[in-house]
Amino acid sequence: MLQYDEDNQLIPSSITPLIDGGTEGFKGNARVIMHGYTSCIECTLDLFPPQVKTFYYLNKNKKRI
Repeated sequence: MLQYDEDNQLIPSSITPLIDGGTEGFKGNARVIMHGYTSCIECTLDLFPPQVKTFYYLNKNKKRI
């Protein structure tokens, strides 16, 4: 929770950054969310492209290297 002083000003030491990230194959993303400074997670979900499904074909008869 964010804390405010008696002048209703945000106390910077009360901010705990949230680091969010993920990978898909060789692609990845990361973002830092700081309450009171940046937008929330739900507000930024539309900025990311839709997920792409990748199908891997594995031939059981082919010897792996």
